[in-house]
Amino acid sequence: MSDAHAKHPHGLKATVREYLTHWTVAGLIVTLTGFTPDHWIAHGLHEVPSGVRNLFPGGIDYRLLVVVLGVLMIVGDTVLRNWRRRKEAMPAPKSAATVGMSGDAAGSRASSQPPVLGSAATSAAVRQARRSRAACDAGSSGEMEAVAVSASRVAVTQLRHDLRTPMNAILGYSEVLVEEAEELGVVHLKDDLQRLQAHAKTMLERIGEALPATADTSGRDADELRAQVRAKLDEPARALLQQAREISRKAIGIEAAHADFDRLVIATGKLSTLVEALDRPPDPVAHSAASPNVHDTLGRLASAPAKEPMAQGRLLIVDDNAMNRDLLSRQLAREGYTVMVSPSGQDALEKLNLDEYDLVLLDVVMPEMDGLQVLGRINSDARLSGVPVVMLSALDEIAGVARCLERGAADYLTKPVDPALLRARVRSTLNIRRLREDLRHAEQELESGYQVARRLAQSIVPVSVAPRLEHGEMPACTHYPEVTALVVKIEGMDALAERVPADALKAIASVHELFERGCRDKCIALSRMTDRTLTAVAGAPTWDERHTRSAADLAIAMQTAIATQSISASSLRVRCGIHTSALTTGVVGGERLVLGLWGDAVSLAEALATSASIGEIRVSNSACAQLGSDYAFGSQTVVDVPGRGRVPTRCLQVNHAPSEG
Repeated sequence: MSDAHAKHPHGLKATVREYLTHWTVAGLIVTLTGFTPDHWIAHGLHEVPSGVRNLFPGGIDYRLLVVVLGVLMIVGDTVLRNWRRRKEAMPAPKSAATVGMSGDAAGSRASSQPPVLGSAATSAAVRQARRSRAACDAGSSGEMEAVAVSASRVAVTQLRHDLRTPMNAILGYSEVLVEEAEELGVVHLKDDLQRLQAHAKTMLERIGEALPATADTSGRDADELRAQVRAKLDEPARALLQQAREISRKAIGIEAAHADFDRLVIATGKLSTLVEALDRPPDPVAHSAASPNVHDTLGRLASAPAKEPMAQGRLLIVDDNAMNRDLLSRQLAREGYTVMVSPSGQDALEKLNLDEYDLVLLDVVMPEMDGLQVLGRINSDARLSGVPVVMLSALDEIAGVARCLERGAADYLTKPVDPALLRARVRSTLNIRRLREDLRHAEQELESGYQVARRLAQSIVPVSVAPRLEHGEMPACTHYPEVTALVVKIEGMDALAERVPADALKAIASVHELFERGCRDKCIALSRMTDRTLTAVAGAPTWDERHTRSAADLAIAMQTAIATQSISASSLRVRCGIHTSALTTGVVGGERLVLGLWGDAVSLAEALATSASIGEIRVSNSACAQLGSDYAFGSQTVVDVPGRGRVPTRCLQVNHAPSEG
């Protein structure tokens, strides 16, 4: 045996197992081929120890030997399996991982009880449904009316939620430990953690197979369903717990990772406890205390009406589970986000009202105020409605996802949340928010530009014609047989601009403002302004029988205001010309449009303004005839107009204008 030990350093057990395998294979060969022991030994079984060969002289029946060895191997394997199973079933000794558990870590006995699928749960669920329907309010607060949900569906959903919640912690903390292995000093455990992750993912698939989200459980026997679920999950759950404990033992002494490994063991222990509890008599009282939130949430998800949805960022994570908050905040903080956490819906609303956040990650199932209610409050608040909300829940029913999105959620993630998917969804949601902000700013700039364009359009054409120009229509040429044109020439601008440019700009702006206000007061819609010449046409585009009086009153108002206001101190003066005759208008130009004013009315009025003295209003005979005796005029003066010859005119007296009545 010493020689065998030297060749096989793994020990006596491995040596015996190897020799038994050799003899079994050799016996099969003898049985099939009829070889004698001499043939057997001659064809290569030289490594069998001589002591063993001497025990079996040539007359032994090797077929019987093979049968005996096979029976021994089967019995030994059965004994070994039973011994391992009893060892695994023994309770683990208390350690720092299990001492002092409370709250989310350990939970109460009631929280470990599986949901009930029996008659007691049915009556409790019906009573809860009635209370929910009476309490729900579909007003401005965002509340929704719940509808009755079958007790069996509530129980299955609660069980799925309870089983998937510790799975979120198992997958999450193992992922964190793998990603932070170098920082925490557990690089040597990465392979073990990755194997644990793989087994946890398989366990998650088993939960989905045992309790499908869309399965119809009505009419099924509750005990049978619980037994089937336990049969599928019991052995994998215990194996997962054992694996987590082994990894935690290997990490003893690593203080940086001690807390995370403890949480990993706690989560696997909670999962195993939930699965083991499936074969115990259910507690209806514990179930009725645990399920109302799920019942209410399912009712709201089923009946919520559709509603129009209303760099690096600041995030708010809202979840009643401390482990979930810790995992999400750590995963997102590594990406560079500023992360705040909240344990309840009411606390989250208070934080949102105090600070600015770019994104909210909101759990659906929470006590007191669930995620759908919080989402409704956010969307009903004008200040908060622009903050995108990503819903988080172990409830993965498609109808629930759709309802959350219809209620205004930006996205929906199912627990356990895949870290890569979490990062991608957060990035994309924040990008959409930034794009919307950019779009809003662009719309504001566009509106501002539109207002400028509208003002420019109104400065080119009459207000009544400007809307046609805004919509791309070019106004047609229009002829007016009788209008009165007022042309105002501004003098002294060049000299003032050379002395004090800023004062020149202010003064000319004041003159333009006076002219615009005067046109509005006199209901003169057709006007044109340049830096040196102001033109107003009364009687177009809408006929006004008082058109000549309107033009004269505007000229008098301009002269009076300039003489009495501060504009006079800037040395700016005006001279005016008024004439009544025909006019033709139209908009011409390519990219730059110009309002064309053609005809005798404007051309002669401009010539009269040019020939007038500073502060003088020169009026043609046709305009004087329209004004009559209500206005005072100076003596007649003949003016030489190029292309027109000698034109008789009069000077309108500013201080003798008629009253407004």
